[in-house]
Amino acid sequence: MKGGFRKSMTWLHTWSGLVLGWFLVLVFLCGTASYFRPEISQYMRPELSAAGEPETLKALDSAQDYLQREGMQAEHWFITLPTEREPQRLRVFWSDEDGRHFEQLGVDSAKTVQARETRGGDFFYRLHFDLYAIPALWARCIVGICAMFMLVAIITGVIAHRKIFKDFFTFRRGAHQKAWLDAHNVMAVFGLPFHLLMTYTGLVSLMFLYFPWGMVSEFGSDREAFFEEAQGYSDHIEAAGQSAPLARFSTMAETAMSHWQSETVGRVQVHDPGDANARVSIEVPDTRQVTYRAETLVFDGVSGELLSANPLPSLASHTYGFFYGLHLGRFADTGLRWLLFLAGIGGTGMVATGLILWSQKRYSRWQSGSGPTVMYRLIDALNRTVVLGLPVAMASFFIANRLLPIELTERQHWEERSFMLVWAAVLLLSLCYQGRQAWRHLALVATLGFASVPAVSALTTQRGMLSSIQQGEWLFVGMDAALLVIAIVFAALAWHLGRHKKATLRGDQP
Repeated sequence: MKGGFRKSMTWLHTWSGLVLGWFLVLVFLCGTASYFRPEISQYMRPELSAAGEPETLKALDSAQDYLQREGMQAEHWFITLPTEREPQRLRVFWSDEDGRHFEQLGVDSAKTVQARETRGGDFFYRLHFDLYAIPALWARCIVGICAMFMLVAIITGVIAHRKIFKDFFTFRRGAHQKAWLDAHNVMAVFGLPFHLLMTYTGLVSLMFLYFPWGMVSEFGSDREAFFEEAQGYSDHIEAAGQSAPLARFSTMAETAMSHWQSETVGRVQVHDPGDANARVSIEVPDTRQVTYRAETLVFDGVSGELLSANPLPSLASHTYGFFYGLHLGRFADTGLRWLLFLAGIGGTGMVATGLILWSQKRYSRWQSGSGPTVMYRLIDALNRTVVLGLPVAMASFFIANRLLPIELTERQHWEERSFMLVWAAVLLLSLCYQGRQAWRHLALVATLGFASVPAVSALTTQRGMLSSIQQGEWLFVGMDAALLVIAIVFAALAWHLGRHKKATLRGDQP
């Protein structure tokens, strides 16, 4: 262990943070945005009102009527009900010989809602662990490796910084490198429990992908059988092959709400609809507990009789569900969700400042010609592309949502493509344009991007900030205000980077 234990930990902390730091910024930032996934989805469908209370029973009747017309050939139905955060969003899913079907329905009728096609907040949620165009298995393996490196970086960072808690109360504005170091330390110490929790629970959520040997030894390749038993669904009854009408789901939901003393229920699953052995599973609402899918009530689909309450069958399943629920954060109320969001932003900033510090410490050596200048320019460009280019791409995603024609074929994919195309353009510009001014100008682009979203929204929809205030659509008001606050933050960063007028286009660091 050359140089002693602490120096070895410093080396490991530095390189584990750099090697996959660019992926970690993406994972942290998109995962942080996912805390407001329903709100983002609602904001990107301005045709749907965000006001009002969720009407569970009426929504179930609408979903059942629609599925009985359109999906009777399917083996399974899935119904996602409106919530307080998305009171008008009722979704159904089924698959049959013609493929997989997703529909957005109206709560008061069995007709689909004519809202613009978009993935909304689901795009950021999936991007933070599926990485968009990469095959899902490979993407999740990459994210898992990143999370493992992140865990190593956190632990070695605590060991390497012997005065980490003392440095938490230090901020030196004069020297740029020390200022970034102080910012890195503050965000690391402030969010240390959160960073450890999110990294560890993220690994736990995909543990059966990374460590499948225990499952394989007992169930072989039959993963579905393993998860059915782990979740307490192993008593599934095969279809009888005899037709029978379904009972009303709303009546079953009333029983479930009485059982849980709740005003709503979670997701509804229907097995073998239209068969004499049809079963209807109703899940407890996400907001009722931390544990993910802690309890499910199973009903006879024909008679509507409550057959069983299926809690998680073992302590191991409870533990896994608890960690998974902690990672998702769906249990959090508004105040706690904002705290989680701010902690996530701090985590993103911690990784971003670490990347900047890495290049700053080696800048003078590379500038003098004693180091690989080409490598430095590449790393600096990648840092800029991830730290500032990713927010610019996110702003373009919102703008595309407002500007793309509603009737455009594959509209949601063009929103996603606009995100990727803008991000790729930032990378190309970063490779050609170096120095402090490149950082400043990109920060100004991010400022303009986020500030323009509310303006474009007001010009192209009926959900401008003033009209939303008049209509009591506070979700749209809140989202516009949040985007303006983000624009102000990037404007402040651009101002900070532009204070030194003697900065040149090449050579100076942020």
